[in-house]
Amino acid sequence: MNQLYLVRHGHANYGLDCLTDLGIQQVNMLGKKLERKFLSGVGYAIATSPSGRAVETANILVPFIPNKSRLSIRLYNDPVFGELEESTFGLVTPHTTGRGEESTTKIKEYLGGTDVILVIAHSRLIGSTCQAIASHYNIELPENLRMQESVEEVLIGFIMESENVGREEAIKRILERGRTEKTLPRIGNANAVFFDLDQMIAELIVPN
Repeated sequence: MNQLYLVRHGHANYGLDCLTDLGIQQVNMLGKKLERKFLSGVGYAIATSPSGRAVETANILVPFIPNKSRLSIRLYNDPVFGELEESTFGLVTPHTTGRGEESTTKIKEYLGGTDVILVIAHSRLIGSTCQAIASHYNIELPENLRMQESVEEVLIGFIMESENVGREEAIKRILERGRTEKTLPRIGNANAVFFDLDQMIAELIVPN
């Protein structure tokens, strides 16, 4: 039995890199929901982004893991699950695809020594990892986890940043190229993407 939970940290104070009171509440709500899905008597591992808000989220979720399994939880702080750069603007690029592949490779390594793994990370990295996991395990993602056509503002911002041009020039270049772009799915605060890798099932779990 191999199961994977990709969990976004709760609402955060980014300046202090910690959860807000709302974020703590969100993660506790998610924990109560996950508690009903967690398997008892199997091995668990938790791998987190190095960020304080991800580590804090992991610590809140540990008590929701069944008692029998909690005794042997393996905890990892892994930079592979760190944030994707904001300059990607949520667009699917070779860089975001590569990061998703790196995360998937690391997840496979962890699953070699346990049954269930929780990865606590960030919205865009989770979005890119979802695509890679689905591809590697031949899982059909639900609509809310698939890549989407980019909205114009996202694409304009990306062109302005990556090509160092103003807004009007960015729009002109987009129209000239007739490009269609894909964006990663956005994962909300304290949302979890669940994969049953044996049954080839994927679903988005929200705390409310």
